[in-house]
Amino acid sequence: MPLKFKDLRDLFADSMINLGVQAIYVDAMAGRAPASVLAKHYVDLSPQKLKQVYEHAGLNVLNSSAQATVQSASEHSRSNL
Repeated sequence: MPLKFKDLRDLFADSMINLGVQAIYVDAMAGRAPASVLAKHYVDLSPQKLKQVYEHAGLNVLNSSAQATVQSASEHSRSNL
């Protein structure tokens, strides 16, 4: 059975919830639009805040060598444009 993007998103969401991250932040990280008035108007869902929440949770999706590979590939693709 092939792995689907939804499976990865579900795994990520389950992992973050198990690490104690509030559902409102997990939804934002998964690309879901905020549903409540509180989330839409009063909760900081900026990229900087989401990064802070992610780093505080301690979940590392990519190890440092994989991150370096992704960064290198990204820089290479931009230089070829």
